[in-house]
Amino acid sequence: AVVYIGSYAFEKTALTTANIPESVKFIGNAPFFSCPNLTTITVDSNNEYYSAYNGCLYNYNYMYLIQVPAAWNCGNYGPQNTGFATSLRYIQSYAVEGNKTIVNLYLPYGVEQIGLRSFASCTNLRSVRIPSSVTTLNKTAFSNSNNINTVYLNLVTPPSVINVFGESPESIKLYVPRDAYSAYSSATYWKWFQLQTGNLDHTNVWDHMDSMLDWCVERLRPASLRLLSSMASTMTPWR
Repeated sequence: AVVYIGSYAFEKTALTTANIPESVKFIGNAPFFSCPNLTTITVDSNNEYYSAYNGCLYNYNYMYLIQVPAAWNCGNYGPQNTGFATSLRYIQSYAVEGNKTIVNLYLPYGVEQIGLRSFASCTNLRSVRIPSSVTTLNKTAFSNSNNINTVYLNLVTPPSVINVFGESPESIKLYVPRDAYSAYSSATYWKWFQLQTGNLDHTNVWDHMDSMLDWCVERLRPASLRLLSSMASTMTPWR
């Protein structure tokens, strides 16, 4: 029985689907790298080491994303349904490299690490949303994904790495948190983007609450003050 599947084991083959059997205990990086026709990866339900979710390969508890098929049917996903497992924390190096179907990438809140070249050469990718939970963003993560035109990066401190989106990002609009604009405008590499600001983290409930509070303060302050004044005038002091 197959126990070990090495890195790039099925590279450039004509597979359309792949199934990981129960016996497999170890899988290397990007085992199905550059398989242009691969749409779905499944895992035997009795396998104790690996799992599949929505056609993509994960470790057993869905925390590590190992491989997204090059022809993955990514569907019409958005901020509330990203297409990835909600428990996802780590995107392995080369995990999505060469994918041709993802256009708008929404990473779920909770993702902490994005590996080397994990989204490189995704030629149809147009927009990327990176949540505030990310702590490690590796260089070349999106290199050669040359059609990206918009990035939402919800990190208050600019990443210290460069060339995340290639060497010449001047044509990319980069949305950053409002209070981080100044830091990005003077940060090596990041200052070369077309900097924008906004409330970014669509999957973080606390950002939703922050946005609502901002709206209330700015829009409803006069009405709120009148209401509080009216209530105060009718209240009986507590004894």
